[in-house]
Amino acid sequence: MGRVESVLTGFALLFLLITTLSLVAPPGTMPVLFTSPISDSMTPTVTQDDFLIVTSGDVEVGDTILFETSQHNRNVLHRIVDTADDGRYITQGDANDLTDQEDGFEPVSDNNIYGSVMTIGESTTVSIPIIGAILSNPTTVISMWVVISLVGFAPTIFGGDQRATTSIPVERGTSDRKIIIGVAICTILLLPVAVMG
Repeated sequence: MGRVESVLTGFALLFLLITTLSLVAPPGTMPVLFTSPISDSMTPTVTQDDFLIVTSGDVEVGDTILFETSQHNRNVLHRIVDTADDGRYITQGDANDLTDQEDGFEPVSDNNIYGSVMTIGESTTVSIPIIGAILSNPTTVISMWVVISLVGFAPTIFGGDQRATTSIPVERGTSDRKIIIGVAICTILLLPVAVMG
């Protein structure tokens, strides 16, 4: 595998690792997460298929945040519209008529917030269309792990060393190398399954 292919495979694996951890990490444990809305409650700001970057840090009224809620078995991506008397946050989807709290949610506390959606300037949300629909599906993420792992390791396993050599090849280390590579591939393939399982 050439240097460019190795770098691209490395970036792809890093991207997939962050995506995988984004699906399972508890609030406050990751400095950067990848997400996408699971409904159109934030239209027209973002749509269900948008890929978004969420960064941890202080939040304020006006920020679009990703938060965990005990009332639903999912994370919610809504805007902070106000603060409650106790300092917790009142949230609402841009397309919704009622705040989440009027709709039965508890006010959102800091320890339930993953972070706020990355923006350029004050209001332009950084989003990539379509990709969010792909990456929000755990089955797709696992499939991408398999494909990238196979692409990354296939030349090592099946291609051998194509460079000419003047020495006599040593057969003893070849089987050890293939065993180590096989274990590495199994680990890479099973990691996302174990984490998201």
